[in-house]
Amino acid sequence: MDAARRTRWTGGVAAAGTLLLVGACHVLSGLDGFEITEGNQASGVGGGGADAASGGAGGNGAGAGGSGGGLGGAGGGEPCAAQDGKRDCYTGYPGTEGVGICKGGTQHCLEDGYWGPCEGEVVPDTETDEPTRDKDCGGTALVDRALLARYFINEAATGTAPAVLRDSAPGPVDLALDYGSNLSFIEAWTNRRGLSWADMNSAGRASASVPGTKLQDALAGARVLTLEAVVDIASISNDIPRLFSLDVGTSERLGLSFLTTPTRVRLSMNEQEASTWPLSFPTGRAVIHVILNTSDPDPAERWKLYLNGQLFPGTRPNPPLPEGTLVDLSQAATMLVGNTVANNGSFRGHLFYLALYVTVFSGLEVELNTGLLLDNDDDWRTPTLGGP
Repeated sequence: MDAARRTRWTGGVAAAGTLLLVGACHVLSGLDGFEITEGNQASGVGGGGADAASGGAGGNGAGAGGSGGGLGGAGGGEPCAAQDGKRDCYTGYPGTEGVGICKGGTQHCLEDGYWGPCEGEVVPDTETDEPTRDKDCGGTALVDRALLARYFINEAATGTAPAVLRDSAPGPVDLALDYGSNLSFIEAWTNRRGLSWADMNSAGRASASVPGTKLQDALAGARVLTLEAVVDIASISNDIPRLFSLDVGTSERLGLSFLTTPTRVRLSMNEQEASTWPLSFPTGRAVIHVILNTSDPDPAERWKLYLNGQLFPGTRPNPPLPEGTLVDLSQAATMLVGNTVANNGSFRGHLFYLALYVTVFSGLEVELNTGLLLDNDDDWRTPTLGGP
């Protein structure tokens, strides 16, 4: 992939996300910018804990409703000597200084012999709809809170065939491409590169082995997750074509697929139907968000689907999957995009972008990213030190 087009977030990630799933005793490990904790939460760049819907302890990409904040110290209140004078400081999470609007400040040694506040610094704040600003200091104008994996699918123009889709999040898990005779790259318009499946029920997919990666750390035993995608669905069949899945052998542990008669989107967990949403995709590109939060006591709140920022009502089985249902990745799993393990379950259409967040996106966060992705799904890097 062209280095000039590859976006890499240098912040960190929290343990909850967009197909949102969070484990009861499970946290991300091995990622830069993380403070590993026990239980349901991990803090670090990325802000909110695993079960947080928004906000968190400030930090990188504090959710809509939690503003900025940093580590709350960086030396403030520590003893100093008069000859120390002043020093540089920054109270935001590691990896966010100099990214987006975030910048360091200055502390002065006060007459009482202690360091004063960090003056002039700018720490991560809630992202806004300003496309040239990166207020959560994640490296993009998009909401980056609790980002686990992000595929801009901008590696190639029409007629070229790179070997992988690049993950622009920390600890990247790139997806190997199996084109067959059905899958190809397209560049429909400027900022509209993507994958194209020519036929239904055929081959072509992107995939990665899950064990030993951040995907295993974040999603095994997860209860929350947000999945974000930009798609153009031309046609589907009743053979359950897949958009995304985590499979153990032929067992679908988490999957998003399409059904007909009537046309609907289906979310499954551990080979059981979690929710379906009757809807028809509009002609052309559309942004879809599917949000899981099985910790919610209200079954109607456990699974949500937004299409172009609009919340659609879902239908759940009776009885619904129980509160606290976990994603079962106790055996070696594979992440699949655009097809099944058997590689014969494609839809006809295009996939322009895909991201996973280990958190529950708020409605505002869905709205913000939807607007940006409809405008440009290939690259939302922002200049550093963009100003407060």
